[in-house]
Amino acid sequence: MDLQQQLATIEDTIQNARRYYNAIVRDYNAKIASFPDLFIAQKFNFTARSYFELEDSEALVTDCLADTLCSANE
Repeated sequence: MDLQQQLATIEDTIQNARRYYNAIVRDYNAKIASFPDLFIAQKFNFTARSYFELEDSEALVTDCLADTLCSANE
């Protein structure tokens, strides 16, 4: 049961970090696309960044691992 709790805590921490990163990227992309920052961003070749997203295969592995550990603890 302790392992399951630790994994849940780690997954929550990772999810919070992913949300924080995506919020920063959203703000950055909005900033370089707005006036007057747009001119500075173009001059110094700042480009929009992409959001962090899990690929389907990574999400599937995470779900399978969680299911396996949960069923082992029952």
